[in-house]
Amino acid sequence: MHELDERLPVASPAVIYRAVDDGAVLLSATDEVYYGLNRVGARIWELLPPATTSLTELCAALHREYPQVDLPTLRNDAIDLLRDLVANGLAVKAEAEQAA
Repeated sequence: MHELDERLPVASPAVIYRAVDDGAVLLSATDEVYYGLNRVGARIWELLPPATTSLTELCAALHREYPQVDLPTLRNDAIDLLRDLVANGLAVKAEAEQAA
């Protein structure tokens, strides 16, 4: 995910999401990848499309929920997590990106 890219990846249809007390867990039914998320990471997952449609919208929603964290930090952390989710096959690039 390029830092200037506003298109968000989408959750892979093969991923099972389960909220837990401290965040969430993701399990890829096809790759058997197990991934733990803290509360902010779980919220980012929940804000993937269709909940939000762009990185800017996702970060604005996070900033409303976590106003004590500056927006550039939220954005950088969200980008890092989104990259990791895509790298682990838990999220996939939007169709428009796949066609490019």
